[in-house]
Amino acid sequence: MANHPKDFWIGPSFSDIHNDWEIPFLGMEKLPFIIGLSGPTKSGKSIMAKQLATRYGFQYISLTEYLDDIAKSRGIVGGHWRDLGNIAIKLREEQGDNLLAKIALKKIITKYRSSNKFVIDSIFHPAEVRFLRKRMNFLLIWVQVDFELRVTVAKNWYRDEENPDRNIREEVSERDKYEQLYENNNKGPDANLYQCLKLKNEILYIKDNEGFNAATVFYRFDNLIKKYLPRYLTEM
Repeated sequence: MANHPKDFWIGPSFSDIHNDWEIPFLGMEKLPFIIGLSGPTKSGKSIMAKQLATRYGFQYISLTEYLDDIAKSRGIVGGHWRDLGNIAIKLREEQGDNLLAKIALKKIITKYRSSNKFVIDSIFHPAEVRFLRKRMNFLLIWVQVDFELRVTVAKNWYRDEENPDRNIREEVSERDKYEQLYENNNKGPDANLYQCLKLKNEILYIKDNEGFNAATVFYRFDNLIKKYLPRYLTEM
């Protein structure tokens, strides 16, 4: 049986997030297995997350989709990536740096009866990692793909039909610079992507000359997670 932190079930650390939807988890001995994916923009995190969903039956949770839903509720449709970033910053300022992890946990708990495996796509803040790791069987995988290959992946996998003139190379470069702005900040509402790198359990690194294909990505990703599945699922 895995050793789980007791302060999730009783005491201050639990009470600060307590809601009615959390009651089914009180006193449970078995916790879901969660894989979180983090890494630079357009590195194929969503593609790999959906591989977990289709191949191994993981429930897919996207933090970016949640932010996109909020943007749409505010009349921002097809907004710039900075719009979503600004929404995330505002939410963290108002409700804490780990808010998106709390929202993900709520989804996990409400779906717990039908699944014990979840994948969270696009984790961008170390507070989210620490929150989930303290309370769940949590594994963080950092996906690192070289720049030129990420540009190619973005052009081939993330075609923007509404904006065919979109400059993918410029966008990837701009987002890289933005994501590196706060890499030395361990706290604060801005996305601290490279603080997440310091908290990783595993890294999947794909070089430009390897290509983004089944042999270099899916095969290696599959082998990486296979060594964790039996251990976590037998502990649960």
